[in-house]
Amino acid sequence: FSFSKTLARPQYRELAPTRYEEFYSDRAIEGNPFLKTTRIKNYDVRFEYYANISSMISLALYSKDFENPISLVIRPGSSHNYISYANAESAKVRGAEIEFMTQLDFVPSSYGYFSLGSNLSFNNSSTKSFDTFTSYMGDILTDVSNKKERPMMGQSDWIFNGNLGWMNKNNSINLNLSYNYFSKRLIYVGSGEFPDEYEFPSPEMNFTSSYKFRDIQISLKVLNIFNSATKLGADYNNVIYYTREYRPGRSYSFTIGYGF
Repeated sequence: FSFSKTLARPQYRELAPTRYEEFYSDRAIEGNPFLKTTRIKNYDVRFEYYANISSMISLALYSKDFENPISLVIRPGSSHNYISYANAESAKVRGAEIEFMTQLDFVPSSYGYFSLGSNLSFNNSSTKSFDTFTSYMGDILTDVSNKKERPMMGQSDWIFNGNLGWMNKNNSINLNLSYNYFSKRLIYVGSGEFPDEYEFPSPEMNFTSSYKFRDIQISLKVLNIFNSATKLGADYNNVIYYTREYRPGRSYSFTIGYGF
């Protein structure tokens, strides 16, 4: 059992009263120097069971209460809309997570050692807006969010991670294949005629490997093997209207290290 009180201070780019453009679009983002620090209460209950040195299973229940959480909000402009930061009044996250890790002992050790691991999280979140907000100019304006209560920004209902690993008998070669998935999550809070924007699922698979020979270690990483696209859009009457779609691309990394 655990309880903690933490805080999250606004970052410099969230506070700076200047505008900059997003990397993957021409939409302007504007900081807000009147942002307040977010205060968080964390409640956790966790059970862990270790069957042996290479196997474990755990179950966790958690609850988080936020005061003044920060959100990205769509603001109407004279010629086009822009994005700014604003504090919400409060937010709550309730969730559960199950995780396991095990070595596949049924595979003969002559083939090396295989391991399998995974975790699955379910979350239920909600955020409540203030009736007013302070603009970057210090003006007190009426909040025109489409929904006074909504899911918490950036919080998916479902998150899944899985990995399959292999290691040879003398631990000189390690291979790992991982898969990550999340359900849709709120990215921008809509206002006026602009609906809430969500990021939709983009499954990702990654591969990492390493080879160690005496004091030399060689590693190879391939990230986003599927070259999954990032898609943002709005869900209106069960029809998805995409506002942006781009592919971050695959990432390859090859390194050689020497230690003594």
